Amino acid sequence: MKRQKKIPPSETLAAVERERERERERESNQPK
Repeated sequence: MKRQKKIPPSETLAAVERERERERERESNQPK
């Protein structure tokens, strides 16, 4: 995450939120 292109805050926020949701779903599906 060192090389980050200049992206509009709105797009970055949306991407981060989507990625977080995906990771959450994956962790929920995968048993610990």
